[in-house]
This record gives sequence, C-alpha cells and structure tokens, in this order.
Amino acid sequence: MLRYFSIAGLILSGILLYLNTRSFRSILYLGVFYFTISLYGFSHYVLLYSKSALLVSCFFVNATFTFYLIGPMLYWYIRSTLTDNAGWKKSDFWHLIPLLVYLVSALPYIFSPWSYKVDIASSIVNDPGFMGTFQATILSEIFSNTAVYLSRPVLVLGYSIMALVLFIRFIRKKKYQGFSRGSYI
Repeated sequence: MLRYFSIAGLILSGILLYLNTRSFRSILYLGVFYFTISLYGFSHYVLLYSKSALLVSCFFVNATFTFYLIGPMLYWYIRSTLTDNAGWKKSDFWHLIPLLVYLVSALPYIFSPWSYKVDIASSIVNDPGFMGTFQATILSEIFSNTAVYLSRPVLVLGYSIMALVLFIRFIRKKKYQGFSRGSYI
C-alpha cells in the first residue's frame, strides 16, 4: 500500500507543479513538499520491503539528501500563503544548511562505484538491520546512525512547529483587525 500511495503522490505532485506553478508561485513549495514526502515513502518501501538490490542501490543514500527539504518547503509554503509573498529572503538560505551538510557528507558514497553500491544493497536486502550499522556518510562517523536517521523527522517536527506558530500569529493578528471565521485567509 505504501508503494501505491507514494507513486500516486509522486504523480499528483508532478501534475500540481506542472499545472499550477506558473499561476501561483507558492504552489512550488507545496508541490516540492508533496513530492519529497512521496519520495520519502517510496524510499522506505524500497529499502524495507522491495527486496530489489537494484532499487535499493538507487535509493539508499543517493536520494536521501532531498528529504531535508520537507521541513523548509512546509514552512515556506505556509509563510508564502499567509503573507501572499512567495519570494525568498536572504535568510532563507539558512534553511538549506542541513541538506547541504548531508549532501556533502554523502558525496563519497554517492560517487562510489556502482558495484560497491550493489554489494551494499544486497546486504540491505538480506538484512535490513544492516542499514543501522553501515556508515554510509561522514556524518555517521561523527554521530550515531540513529541520530542521523532521526535528524530528518526531528527537523520536520521543528518546521511544523514553526509553521504552526506563524499560523497562530496570523490568526491573532487578523482577529484584532476584524478577521472573521468565514473570511478568506
């Protein structure tokens, strides 16, 4: 089921991006958000259930850096919707630091030979617990694998809280300016 929902999400986010980005710039954030969530789900399906060394070698570490976009895309979409401004600020580049840190730390694995990736993928297919012990990135040498794996959901939680705070501030501000429940946000 995870596979089908993820594929459907990838297709729908592609359609959303293709049809609406020109008209509504903030939809870019929403489309990339849905795309990365769907890719995240499909990646989990591939790594845990697919039993395909080919797919595992394609998804293990190679696409993982994109999952660090989930939180910032959520935050930027909420902010752009509430402010009617989809533009970037100079300070928005700071949100990409986790993605860049993970990408740089994963470059040795990303550029490793295909045969090496297939060997690692075969080990994962035979024992999914191998992912917890294999140090795929330089970050895994500094932090535990658990900390590296948990960094993505923790960041998404942090960004969700930031987006919620933005929304609550918006509601409070509009409440004092005569905002009513039936009004368009």
